[in-house]
Amino acid sequence: MDMARQLQNLLAVIERGSLGKAAEALHISQPALTKSMRRLEEQLGVPLFYRDARGMRPTVYGEVLRAHAQGITIGIEQALREIAALHAGSEGTIRVAAGPLVTNEILSRAVVRLMRERPKLRVSIHTAIGNTSDDLIAGKYDFILALLPPGNPPDWLSQEPIFNDRIALVARRSHPLAQRKRTSVRDLVKASWVLPVAGHYHRRRLENMFEEEHLPAPVPTVECASTDFIKSIVAESNHLGVIAAMGLNTHKDRDVCEISFRSPFMVRPIGVLWRKHQILSQPCLLLIGALKQVCSEIRTTA
Repeated sequence: MDMARQLQNLLAVIERGSLGKAAEALHISQPALTKSMRRLEEQLGVPLFYRDARGMRPTVYGEVLRAHAQGITIGIEQALREIAALHAGSEGTIRVAAGPLVTNEILSRAVVRLMRERPKLRVSIHTAIGNTSDDLIAGKYDFILALLPPGNPPDWLSQEPIFNDRIALVARRSHPLAQRKRTSVRDLVKASWVLPVAGHYHRRRLENMFEEEHLPAPVPTVECASTDFIKSIVAESNHLGVIAAMGLNTHKDRDVCEISFRSPFMVRPIGVLWRKHQILSQPCLLLIGALKQVCSEIRTTA
């Protein structure tokens, strides 16, 4: 920043025509200002001022530097203001990737909350289906809001869990299993299923549950990853399905209900993921804070 100060000093001297008046305006001593101007001339190797009884006038070199100094100092001041605003969280753009369900049920509410408090912030949301890790590595997103993978994260990734949703076992309301107070894995062996495609997180967890009981994994009649499609099939048939619990709306999905069933395999941890050595900006931290508040409210309501 020494050069920036020197340029500011240069402009003050040119504007006021003397070292004394410039030093007073800059709130520094005249010897300090004199030393600053001499150092700048030594660095550039040219005289910047004519010194006479009337004060100081810029040389041709001083005039050339003056034009650039004005643009540079304005740019620096603007950059400092933007950095300060970004650090304070009052301005900036946050780039987030999230799945459609998480976006609708959690992220949208957090963004609305944040916009009320920080109206100058901008949020760019990519509604992603599938793995977005490569785009995160490439810097396309600041962070991802997603289902956290089981086990420890890879070395290049940091993550923070913020909410435990459930994987809900769903059926039509008149289904025999829907009338039970508690359902076991063995009660599900002969059921017909509509499930996500092989390898999908929800299906793998359901299969893990059967494997623990040494029972054959469910073989679906219909495969589809769409939450709405699974609910529509379940509502019109005796099929069972698995969806994220937050995707079950008790007001809209009146023909579908969650079967009373509990298993550690049916926990669905959601959190934020970002590049390991990345320093999250203040706006990002503010949005993550809003996400935590929303998830806390959801947990309390549940």
